[in-house]
Amino acid sequence: MRAAPLSLRLLPLLGLAAACAGGEPSAKGSGGAPEDSAADTGTMPVDPLAWPLDADGPYNVGHATIEVRYTTPLGADRTIPVQVFYPTTATTGAEVRYDALFLDPRALGGAAAAPPVEAAGYPLLVHSHGHFGVAGAVDFWAARLVSQGWVVAAVEHVGNRFQDGFPSFDLPSPTAHYIERPADMSASLDALLAGAAPLAGSVDPERVATSGHSRGAYTVWATAGATFDPAAIAAGCAGETDAFELRTCTPEEEAVFLSGALADPRFRASILLDGGIRRELVGAEGHRSATTPLLALTQVNEGSQQQFDSIDQLDFSWVPVEGSCHETFNLGVEAATLQPCATMEVDRGWQITATYSFAFLRHHLMGDTSTATMGVLSGDVVVDAAAAVQHKGP
Repeated sequence: MRAAPLSLRLLPLLGLAAACAGGEPSAKGSGGAPEDSAADTGTMPVDPLAWPLDADGPYNVGHATIEVRYTTPLGADRTIPVQVFYPTTATTGAEVRYDALFLDPRALGGAAAAPPVEAAGYPLLVHSHGHFGVAGAVDFWAARLVSQGWVVAAVEHVGNRFQDGFPSFDLPSPTAHYIERPADMSASLDALLAGAAPLAGSVDPERVATSGHSRGAYTVWATAGATFDPAAIAAGCAGETDAFELRTCTPEEEAVFLSGALADPRFRASILLDGGIRRELVGAEGHRSATTPLLALTQVNEGSQQQFDSIDQLDFSWVPVEGSCHETFNLGVEAATLQPCATMEVDRGWQITATYSFAFLRHHLMGDTSTATMGVLSGDVVVDAAAAVQHKGP
């Protein structure tokens, strides 16, 4: 069947409440082929730019979890799960939960992937979750992309996931974490380009973007090429600032930050979801080295205004959303209260996030210069009365 209404995505709160009370919600998992999974015929229209920005396309959302093993820039062996969402014409699949709690009623676990719409392969978005975040939460808005032929890969930053911090979320992150985050993104892209199931090597290497929520915005700035400031890193490693929670780093860690190894030029566009530049790491000018166009969707507050004001020499679009909360652009549930955002209806926030993000990606990765797409990006087309567009650069 087609996806359940978006409002049903709040049902995971019932499972979370049970867990907090000592219950254990059941989960079938994902990634295996369910017995009733429909075969995929791959017969679909061939012009993805003909599908509207503000509505779903013809595909359903398939889901699988892959395991990525790699060696970090620090020489450590690391294994991370990556949740992959892909287009499918199947109508049934296994139940999909994130962190064994949050149910995604739309995703079809183990469904067969539809072939790419275009011969070059699937365009790809690689996503970085927030501090102790839920990786699969990206699907709550990015299903728009998948329904129109994209692949979305949600990287699980092991050690900094919801399940790693629950229930206190007060563990400090080791300094290596700030190296592992961008390295996780590059390793995940490596795996998908190399032919990791279920996509069989069909990702288009020329159309790859990133997105990141909250601390995930740091990840995105790093992969986009923002450079780390030597004086800021030295001060952080010496414990003179709170750049790193442990207020220390090893000489090897300091060298990696300054090496440029965390940037990945294969990522061609970057989306920042209510997260800012870490000036205590990149200094006043490190952001200028970013090589991709950037789109920031944020709450309306002093911090987001200061970020926009400080930006120069970049192709940077900012969409402040009146009435939004931090989780408007993510799971839709505030971690502090385990309740939906009190100031904006959840589905409305996902619609805003999906429409601006998709317009940005279609323009920069698919060459879409249609009146509708350019109108959204310029602000001439009103997506929602709560959202506005400001732009710097080309």
